[in-house]
Amino acid sequence: MKTFLVFGNPLVEQDSIALRIIPKLKERFPCYEFRDTDPTENLEHFGKDLWIIDVIHNSDKILLIDNLNKIEETRVSSMHDFDLTLNLKLLLKTKKISSFKIIGISWNMKEDEAVEGVSEMIKKMPSRI
Repeated sequence: MKTFLVFGNPLVEQDSIALRIIPKLKERFPCYEFRDTDPTENLEHFGKDLWIIDVIHNSDKILLIDNLNKIEETRVSSMHDFDLTLNLKLLLKTKKISSFKIIGISWNMKEDEAVEGVSEMIKKMPSRI
């Protein structure tokens, strides 16, 4: 079963939309697992090719991101600044993962719109990366 890693902060409404739509995605795609995960933890345990659903802030639509150059990097001053981008960069550099695909949901999107958009992206994705 392919796993989608779903990131977000349930305490921050604008950063929790990906988490809130998990039940509806599970209904639509019972052949996939949608797992609430911390983006800075051991992502390599989920395979060499990661599928991710997360919130993005620089777009008003859903985007498919598969290149680190498309992700705005944050300035790292301490371990508190360690984020998904840095984690993916390290995992790729150390060859612990081979690839990633992020379905980025706009932070200001309505839940129904997000479910529809993410569903369309999932349908377009190959069964294997």
